[in-house]
Amino acid sequence: MDTNNTRSDTQDVILMAIVETYKMKKLITISKN
Repeated sequence: MDTNNTRSDTQDVILMAIVETYKMKKLITISKN
């Protein structure tokens, strides 16, 4: 049961990292324009 919770937590962290990276790239793109 703990395994599922840990897995979902890890996915959340990875998802957050992807979102943050996406935001950063978007900001850089806006800055260039």
